[in-house]
This record gives sequence, structure tokens and C-alpha cells, in this order.
Amino acid sequence: MKGYFGQTAEFYQPTPANLEILLPAIDMAIPATSGKLALDLGCGKADYLPLLVQKGYVYTGLDVSNIMLDIAKSRYPNAQFVLGSAIDMSSLFDHKFDLILINMLLLHCETKEEICQILTQASKILSDDGSIVVGIPHPCFDSYMRGNLFDQFDVSEKFSGYFSSGQKY
Repeated sequence: MKGYFGQTAEFYQPTPANLEILLPAIDMAIPATSGKLALDLGCGKADYLPLLVQKGYVYTGLDVSNIMLDIAKSRYPNAQFVLGSAIDMSSLFDHKFDLILINMLLLHCETKEEICQILTQASKILSDDGSIVVGIPHPCFDSYMRGNLFDQFDVSEKFSGYFSSGQKY
């Protein structure tokens, strides 16, 4: 993933499904507040910053790609961005967050251990009454997302409909 964003970061755009399906779902999952701290893991170009700020959060973005962070900083010069990996994020912060957004990041983990490491790290820097919001598209989009967007064709699925019968409704 770091290589993908290093080579084509300037051309990256959220997919229509991300904007039309995932963004409204995340919007519904995040309560409005005032002055609480939010961490956006794998923030990329900080596409979710406007939503989090509108909801009343003080935004921090974390990404492994310095190129993506440079773009995010140029878009939002007053926001805080940190270069680093979600696998060891608890060593990067000396405070806790009230909200941690993990959107589309877990799709890029190669093992279940990486997912567990990220969630364990997130729990270490989450306030006692904080929330973790995870955004992942439905599995039927997985090969599309990884194949067509990231040129990774190592994923397949046997999707035949949302119900065992394969019927649409």
C-alpha cells in the first residue's frame, strides 16, 4: 500500500461507492461533539477531515505515506498530521483519542495478526469512553477495490448475491 500511494498519490481519488455509501454510514456512526480528539488512521489525503471537524472533533491524521500526508497538509494546512504506521501507533502519541476512525485501512492488512495489532494499538490510545469506527466495504467489492484500483489481483470471491439463493430481493 505504501508503494501504491508513493507512486500515484497525486491521482488517488475516493471511489463513488466510498463517497456515496461509506461516507454517509460513517457520518451516522459518529456523534456530534465539541473539542474531543479524533484520530484518522490511514488518513491518506484527509478526505474525512471535513466530516470530523463538522462533527466537532479536533482532527489528527496518521498515514504511512509521506506523499499522501504532504497532499493532506497542502489541503488542510492547519490540521495535525503524523507520519507513521498504525502497527506501532501507540508509541507515536502521549495522549488518548475520543474517536479513532479506521476507514479502508484493514483491507490492506496481509494477515489477521496485522489487523489484531492495529486494533490492539488503537485500544491503547483510546479514551475510556471513546469509540472506534471501522469502515469497510461489503466483501463483494473487495476484488474490485484491490484489483481495479490497486492492481492487486490476488483476491477472489464467490459472491452470488446477498442471500443464499442469489436472489436480489
